[in-house]
Amino acid sequence: MKGVCYMTAFLIGGDCGGTKSTFVTLTVDNGKLRKKMTLGPANVIADPVNSLTVIKAGVTRLLAEEQDNCVGIVLGVAGLTTAGIQEQLQREFAFFAGPVWLLDDAQLALYGKLMGRDGALLIAGTGSIAYARYQGVFTRAGGFGHLLGDEGSGYWIGREAFLRVCKACDDPKVTDELTKEMLANEGTTDP
Repeated sequence: MKGVCYMTAFLIGGDCGGTKSTFVTLTVDNGKLRKKMTLGPANVIADPVNSLTVIKAGVTRLLAEEQDNCVGIVLGVAGLTTAGIQEQLQREFAFFAGPVWLLDDAQLALYGKLMGRDGALLIAGTGSIAYARYQGVFTRAGGFGHLLGDEGSGYWIGREAFLRVCKACDDPKVTDELTKEMLANEGTTDP
């Protein structure tokens, strides 16, 4: 960008996930962390309206707090590819004169980890998704949200545990340790 002093210019980065959203400003010339802010969840599949509010709030707050020139915004957003709202989110940042890059959070994590090389990344957090890059082509598996998949995620593991307890409670002959422990944790023997 013309007329920009890269020693003071900064980028905004955002990791907008299903549990929390972290926003940072980084100095362009050396990548030094300048500011960091954590806000609530921003999974555009699970809660599109609140997610857009959180994402825009994180970016606009950092823009207001910084005194130097922001030269770009990079956001990794959980569920972005699946939800199909990339254009809508891009319009939310029409006020910003610089480039805005919007990626699925898993794809951004893959870029960050592999630094442009080929490889694969499996994420099993609140949700789950696998991303791979081979010869410049990206491939993904999963990441369709808690209603359609997310196998191996924290949500899925918790749901499977509760389903196992429910099924065990339907059959009094089944008395596994997981059921006993979960019921005891709730202070009951009756589901």
